[in-house]
Amino acid sequence: MEEKETLRLQGVAVVAITPFSSNFKVEEKELRLHTRFLIKSGISILISGASVGECYALTVEERKRIMDIVADEASPFPFVVCVNHTDERIIFELSDYASKVGAYGIMIMPPYYRKLSDREVFNFYRKISEKIDTYIFLYNHPLFSKVDMSVELLSSLADMKNVIALKECTFDLPKFERVMRILSKKISVFNGQGERMEPYAHLMGAHGFISAISNFLPRVSLKLYEASVKSDFKTAQKIHDLLMPLFDFMCSPKRQILSVIKEAVNIVGFKAGKPRPPLEPLTRDEKDMLAKLIKQIDTKIDKGGL
Repeated sequence: MEEKETLRLQGVAVVAITPFSSNFKVEEKELRLHTRFLIKSGISILISGASVGECYALTVEERKRIMDIVADEASPFPFVVCVNHTDERIIFELSDYASKVGAYGIMIMPPYYRKLSDREVFNFYRKISEKIDTYIFLYNHPLFSKVDMSVELLSSLADMKNVIALKECTFDLPKFERVMRILSKKISVFNGQGERMEPYAHLMGAHGFISAISNFLPRVSLKLYEASVKSDFKTAQKIHDLLMPLFDFMCSPKRQILSVIKEAVNIVGFKAGKPRPPLEPLTRDEKDMLAKLIKQIDTKIDKGGL
């Protein structure tokens, strides 16, 4: 591994879906096609097997098989594997496998279900850092892990030898600003809430953002990032505003975010299937509404009306 001081990851990182067949088996051919699509789109980093990839609903063997396929299609493109689990032993097993297939790094939140102390979180990451020979992306998502890692804890973790990046999912802007001020000299920090917090996170110094909608609208996400990098915040704000009706639809308590993302991937021409039960797919009316939203965004972008 390179010395982490020489690394500064940046750009749009997509958290990729896992396509399923009609009987909810991993659709390997479609996974290959969608992986190629994402790589060719221009995104900077592909993150496989995260929450959007339904890691929580996959067996260990399925997760390993997905790593095999993504590694086969992505290499030498930088892909990261999410190895979240409640069992530390399985996290170690998945981390080791990710390293063996050539993943650029692993992304990992503290084991969830039980609320861990700062000491337990630190020792967990310390053991991971000492055990594997690959880069580590810290993953702070309080909604899922029940732990909102403090800036002080994150700063201590950032000092570990192979920790190079953080996915910070806070909506707390003052906290995000402090994270950027203290951690950005040590590691790359990505806005984990994606386009909803852009270009504001960029203005605070974020190196990039994690995107779910890049699964089906990567060029729009890239336009938003590129406008921010060029300090064209008028255009960036227009793209943000253009995307907000989609996010309002996607994040409504009436429906599952993942159901929206997978149906959107279906709409743009892939066979993503449905999320695994007990999550339910969109209704016919919801599918029509989503298709209309995607068409409106595409039309606006194509006409250059930004």
